[in-house]
Amino acid sequence: MISSLLLLNSRGNIILNRDYLEDDGREDVQIFSRQVVATKETDECPIQNIQHNNFIHISKGDVILVAISKVNANCLLILNTLYA
Repeated sequence: MISSLLLLNSRGNIILNRDYLEDDGREDVQIFSRQVVATKETDECPIQNIQHNNFIHISKGDVILVAISKVNANCLLILNTLYA
């Protein structure tokens, strides 16, 4: 289950945020921004597990679409949703 959907720019700033569950915060997004976006690793692996949070992301130009899940979700289904 997706907790949040985010649109980030290439610097990791939030453009758009939609929370479906109230179980994650801005600090989770900041950790993702520091560890993945700042190091330019967005094209290497679309699924990251950072501090018990699953970050499933795709890049389209300068925009990064991120889905956050705290539970063991079906990542392939989430990736399919992000690409749709």
